[in-house]
Amino acid sequence: MPITKATSHICLEKKRVAKSTKEEQQKQKTLNATVAATNKRKLEELEARSADFDLKEKLLKEKYDKLFEALEIKRKKLEKDASILEEKSKEIERSFKELAKKSEELVEKERLYAAHNFPLKQSKARRKRGPNKALKLFKLLSSKQKGRRRRKAIKYGVPVSLSTNESLKLLTQGRINQRQRRLINKASPKFFASEHSTHTRKKRILEDISWDSAAEIEIDGEKVKVISFAKAVLWRLQNIGIFNLPEVPQVTFGGDSGNGTFNFGFYFNNLKSSLADDNFFLLATFKGSESYENIKKVVDASLLDIDLLNEYGCLLEYFLVGDLKFLSICLGLQGCSSTYFCIWCLAKKSCPMEISDLRFLDDILNAGEKAKTKAAEVGYDNSSFKKFCKENHSICRPPIFAFIPMTHIVPPVMHIITGSVNYVLKLAANKQM
Repeated sequence: MPITKATSHICLEKKRVAKSTKEEQQKQKTLNATVAATNKRKLEELEARSADFDLKEKLLKEKYDKLFEALEIKRKKLEKDASILEEKSKEIERSFKELAKKSEELVEKERLYAAHNFPLKQSKARRKRGPNKALKLFKLLSSKQKGRRRRKAIKYGVPVSLSTNESLKLLTQGRINQRQRRLINKASPKFFASEHSTHTRKKRILEDISWDSAAEIEIDGEKVKVISFAKAVLWRLQNIGIFNLPEVPQVTFGGDSGNGTFNFGFYFNNLKSSLADDNFFLLATFKGSESYENIKKVVDASLLDIDLLNEYGCLLEYFLVGDLKFLSICLGLQGCSSTYFCIWCLAKKSCPMEISDLRFLDDILNAGEKAKTKAAEVGYDNSSFKKFCKENHSICRPPIFAFIPMTHIVPPVMHIITGSVNYVLKLAANKQM
């Protein structure tokens, strides 16, 4: 084919079209590769995010399952507590019914007694001349009537003898020994009741407290008897009399050590003459150190059958007194020289003048359980445990009295005033604090 101008143009046009087609194909191929790479990268990102979401969903599900199990346990515990409370309320209701029945019987007996001993009606003239009846027996008189009759007898020179209870009370309060008692009886015949009757009365009192059935514990290698708090309270309430009691009797626990002997007991603090010697009831005494372990042994043994008070429907309000050392031990604190030295607030020893948060019983209970768990892991004498207690608001053990709120723990006024005065004296003497 001869090459002409027209054919050359056609060839050039074909080459140009072929070249442009090839370039378009190359661009399309490059674009497809870029899109494929982008899609692959996005797919990988989506898969990674999906895996992350799956992991988070799994963790949330595990957390939800744990929370559900905890809630289920709490629900079962609440149901159990509710059933226990219902049983106790039924028992209290039964005891109230029994008390009502006994009170009705007592009223009926008093009515019959009054009907049997009712004096004859007298005219006004007869009443002026004196009563037309024989004197009542001395044991049937009230305390005021007994005192009145005794004063009249003394006025007319009649020798008077004290009753067994009065003799025992006077002998105890006056600390009168046997020789002094016999000398007084010689000077005033039969002033005190017979020695046999007072000895029998003392023996009966001790038997009522049940020393034989007292719990026995071991402290520092020695056997120590601890009286039941519940039985002691019931015995004390019966002796005081139900009509002489306040609506809610207040019981104050206290403990102190001196000359190597520790004493623990209680008294009723909302009665008349609450600070009288015979109002304090000694539950335990032992020779040994005033330590957390020893005090806890005594308290646990004494309060072992405290549920007995619930069975009898005794509602009491509890308080705690003692010096700073005793109160610190009872609350499970490290002591007055620790970082958080105060029993009632979270003031630091380094800056005691700053306003601090108050301590609450629930916080002390939680911190005490944490300290108990930590001590089980590392031991009480470990340095890491002491460091933990410093961060745990200086709480190293659970409180011994877990049912007495902080508002019922009485501050030892004398110790606080003594500490304040010593602090002022040190400042006055320019001594290093």
